[in-house]
Amino acid sequence: MKKNRERFCNREREFVYKFKVGSQCFELRVPLKFPVQENASHLHGRLMLLHNLPCFIEKELKEALSQFIEEESLRDYDREAEAALEAVKSGEVDLHQLASTWAKAYAETTLEHARPEEPSWDEDFADVYHDLIHSPASETLLNLEHNYFVSISELIGERDVELKKLRERYFLVLASR
Repeated sequence: MKKNRERFCNREREFVYKFKVGSQCFELRVPLKFPVQENASHLHGRLMLLHNLPCFIEKELKEALSQFIEEESLRDYDREAEAALEAVKSGEVDLHQLASTWAKAYAETTLEHARPEEPSWDEDFADVYHDLIHSPASETLLNLEHNYFVSISELIGERDVELKKLRERYFLVLASR
């Protein structure tokens, strides 16, 4: 597979752009190595400066250059894909190894770009509760909770008795007026 890739990398192609200035016809020829590593806009700017090109061809040159780079890149990708398919068909490449390599790359890429799952409050509470219930301290905690319940119940009972006494006194005071 890498042998095929080496065949298509660093191929040089000539970009040809024809334009008119007045009645004169000019032709710009620029050799480009593919795949082009530079941004098409930057390459366009460099061509304009290096060749002292007139500003009125700037937009058309940029469009032609971008289209040329895109078309040639697509041709390279198509050739590379065809060569890879031929290698698989001819048995040069182990299909199972290729599939496992793709699966591994996909999994790594997916994990790299996926957001890590943030635990929710409910999940945290459930985990802590589960750990607590199944810990040796659970019986002690249940006894403490029961004692707390009994104490609070007694306090509430005393409060209710005191409130009842206060209400009775209040009504007695109101009745005596």
